[in-house]
Amino acid sequence: MSNFPETDITNRVLSLGIPAESAVVVGDTALESALGADVYRADTLEVALSEDAYRYIRVQPGVEETVLSNGDYCLAGDDFTASLQWAGRTPRELRQGGYVQEGVAFAGLPDVYGHKQQRGTEQDQRDLAQLRGHLYGNRLLPAVMLAGERSFITDCVPEHLHERPELEVAANGLYIVRTVFGHEDGEIHTYSGSAEEGPVPASFHAWRHTALGTRDGQRNIDVLNQECVNAGRPPLFSDDDRMATLVGYSCHDAILGHGRRRVNPEGHDERQSADLAVRHLEAAGVTKGNVLEGAHAGGMATTYNEITRRQDVDPSRGYVHIQENTAGSDFSGLRRKDGALNALRLAPEDLGRTGAGYDQPLARLVEALNAEQPAGTPPIRITSASDAFRLIDAHPDFPATVNGEHMTLREATARHIAGNKAFFLKHQPFESWRIGEPGITIEHAECLAAIAQGVAAGELKLEEAHNELVALQ
Repeated sequence: MSNFPETDITNRVLSLGIPAESAVVVGDTALESALGADVYRADTLEVALSEDAYRYIRVQPGVEETVLSNGDYCLAGDDFTASLQWAGRTPRELRQGGYVQEGVAFAGLPDVYGHKQQRGTEQDQRDLAQLRGHLYGNRLLPAVMLAGERSFITDCVPEHLHERPELEVAANGLYIVRTVFGHEDGEIHTYSGSAEEGPVPASFHAWRHTALGTRDGQRNIDVLNQECVNAGRPPLFSDDDRMATLVGYSCHDAILGHGRRRVNPEGHDERQSADLAVRHLEAAGVTKGNVLEGAHAGGMATTYNEITRRQDVDPSRGYVHIQENTAGSDFSGLRRKDGALNALRLAPEDLGRTGAGYDQPLARLVEALNAEQPAGTPPIRITSASDAFRLIDAHPDFPATVNGEHMTLREATARHIAGNKAFFLKHQPFESWRIGEPGITIEHAECLAAIAQGVAAGELKLEEAHNELVALQ
C-alpha cells in the first residue's frame, strides 16, 4: 500500500554508532517520518535509548549530559538528543505502540500526538493541526504503521477477504481514531472543531467505541447471512457489501468536533467522516461504485436523528441493509457487558461539550483550576476518564448550566448518568440487529440508576463507581 515519504532518519540513527535495536525514534523526528522531510523537518534527531546505548553515547566527544526539570537525564550532541525514556515511556513501551522502518524503531503516532497535546506549546498545537491535516488528507498511512489495527480488522472478516484493499482503509480509520482521540482504557486525547470550542475529552468516542462496534457489525453480518442460507436464500450481504460496511463504520468517528447535523448540516462529523472514508477507499485503488456509495451511506447512517431518537437510516441513500448495520454498530455497546461502563464514560465528554446542552462545566473547571496554579506548575489536564471523575469528585459544587437550568457539577453529572439509564430502557435497535444480549440493557439501566442516585446524594464517588465497573469487565 502506502510508502513512507523520503527522510534520512534511519541513516542518522545508524550513524550514532549503536545497534539499531537499541534506539527508538521519538518526538518531532517521529513526526517527520510520518509527514516527510519536505513537509516537516525536526530540528534535531530525538531518540530514546537502552541503558547500554545511553552509556556508550554519553562518553562520546562533544556529548553533554543535562538533568531536565522532571529529573530525567538527557544527552545532547551536535544534531541529536537522547534519553532513557520519552513522554514517561521506556523504549520497550514505545516499541509496543510503535513500528519498525528499515530496522529502526519509531514511536507510534498516538504516543507522539498525546505527548504534544499534553505539553501544549504553541508549536505543539501547530504540529498537531498539521498532523490532523495529513491524517484527513488523501493518502493512507504506511502499512507497517497499521499492523496492529490490520490484525484486529483481519480477525473480524472471513479469510477469503483478507487481501481486499478495503481492510487497509478500515485499519487506517482505526489508527486515525487511536491517534487523534486515544483509547478509553488508557490515555484519552481531547478534541475541538468548528462546533466545539474544546478541549473535549474523548472519554467515550475513542478507539474502543469504534473498534468494538466494527467487530460487532461484522458479527451481525455473519448471523444475517447464515439465516439466509438456512432459509435457502442468497446471503443478504455480498462481499462488497461487507467491505462497505467495514469501512463505513471503522471511519465513522474519525473526525469529531464539528457538531451534529442540526447545527452543521453540510459539514457535521458524520458527513466529514463518510467523505474521508471514500477518499481513502479511492486512495487504496477501490473503484467499485457500490463499495464507495455503500461505505458513504453507512457512515451517514450513524448520524443521530434527534426527532426519531435513533440513528438516521435514510432509504433515499440506498443500501438500507448497510445503513442499518452501521447504525446498529453505533449502539452495539448497549447490549455488551461494558454497556454501563461506556455510558458512565460518556459523561466527561458531554460535560466538556457545548452541543450536548451543557455549558462545558468540566472544561471551565479545568480552566479555573489552571488559572490558580503557581507559575511554572504543569497544567491540569484530563488524560483519562479517571482524571475527569477525580476532578468532579473534588469539586462537586462547581457551577453548571444544563439546558438553561443552573445546578452544581455533581448534579449535572448525576442527571447525565440518569438520562443514560432511561436511554438503555427506551432504545430499540433495528429489526436486523442480532448481536448482544437484549436483557442486559435492563441490568445496565439499574446499575446507572443506582450510580446516579448515589452521586446526586453525595454518597458515591464517581471515581469509585468507575473503578468498580472496570473491575467487572
